[in-house]
Amino acid sequence: MIFGLILLVIIICVVISCVKVVRQAQALVIERLGAYQATWGTGLHFKIPIFDRVARRVDLKEQVVDFAPQPVITKDNVTMQIDTVVYFQITDPKLYAYGVENPIMAIENLTATTLRNIIGDLELDETLTSRETINTKMRATLDVATDPWGIKVNRVELKNIIPPKAIQDAMDNVDVALMVCGSAYETATLAVDEMTKENPKLKIGTFAISQIRPFPEKELQKLLANVKVVVVGDRQDTYSGMGGNMSTEIRAALKNDATNKTVVISRTYGLGGTEFPLDSAKKLFQAGIDELAKPGTVHKHDYLEQYMGHAGVEMKPIHEPLTIESQKSGITVTMNEQTKKLDVKVPPLRELTGKAYRYAQGHGACNGCGIFSGINTFMKGIEGSVVLLVHTGCSMVVTTGYPYSSYRTTYVHNLFQNGAATLS
Repeated sequence: MIFGLILLVIIICVVISCVKVVRQAQALVIERLGAYQATWGTGLHFKIPIFDRVARRVDLKEQVVDFAPQPVITKDNVTMQIDTVVYFQITDPKLYAYGVENPIMAIENLTATTLRNIIGDLELDETLTSRETINTKMRATLDVATDPWGIKVNRVELKNIIPPKAIQDAMDNVDVALMVCGSAYETATLAVDEMTKENPKLKIGTFAISQIRPFPEKELQKLLANVKVVVVGDRQDTYSGMGGNMSTEIRAALKNDATNKTVVISRTYGLGGTEFPLDSAKKLFQAGIDELAKPGTVHKHDYLEQYMGHAGVEMKPIHEPLTIESQKSGITVTMNEQTKKLDVKVPPLRELTGKAYRYAQGHGACNGCGIFSGINTFMKGIEGSVVLLVHTGCSMVVTTGYPYSSYRTTYVHNLFQNGAATLS
């Protein structure tokens, strides 16, 4: 009798132990006699005693792993430290259980090698300002590499980009910094060399921002932590904004750092197609030096070498008027009366994707975005009348004065970036 009761209790305990409840956002990998049997999702399940066992309990929620800083070397042989944060989710519990021995360690090693490969193709300046580009490339690479492990990489974020101490110290010793983009940056570096050679006591430096979105706010705050005056070379103006969009972005970024006391001066340059020679860079540095010597005496926003023109100059057209025939791309669209579907005939792609010819060599104040050649390609696929709204920027300020009309197209020139009012 007692033996029967004991046996009954043992059987009940075994049965209860074989009943498994899988919670939401979890999965159980089940093995039978050492081989994979099934993956149990949310709900009530029963495993066969002795034969079945739970090989692994898998969490299906998105997980976040913060990896320690990794040493990387840029294309120009600069060593820096970068730490990453990886957001991933397990999509296949079976592959996750049997794909790799230690998935987290595997992701960490893969992240480090991928990061080194990407940074190895970038120079220091690009690395410091290309956070979003690096994030995107890493996510794409990791997502493909971890797919055989049943892992989906949703996001990769560079948490901190720590430049070499020598570079941080160099900007820490700068009183006046100049921010310009494109080829103007190279001119600014020459200005630093010449001006410091003439006056070794000058503490000046220059930097460029090559990525706008997301704006490198944290990196900029660190870079300018000890800079007293920063002169921003703007390529366009914003009505009543005391400078262009770039100076506004930099002011906003520094304002979010309560400890930062840097004075921001804006200078719009390149108006009317003027170049950006060495003397222009020196003038921008001098504006910052004057503000440093006598705070508050320099205009926070002004224009550099603007050309007002001559009233007596007679503008003459340099191109014949455009005709519809000259602008046809060769694309034809007709209705097939039998199938009631559109028949589209396209000329050779080489004819559609060819870039417009440049009238002159690159402009010294131009970043080289090529917006109008891009519009030229885009318009080849459109028939009919199209209105283009172009905000004032390097594309319009430079090209409308170099020569009288550099592009054979009709456009709406929006001087103060108020698009709705211009079109209305």
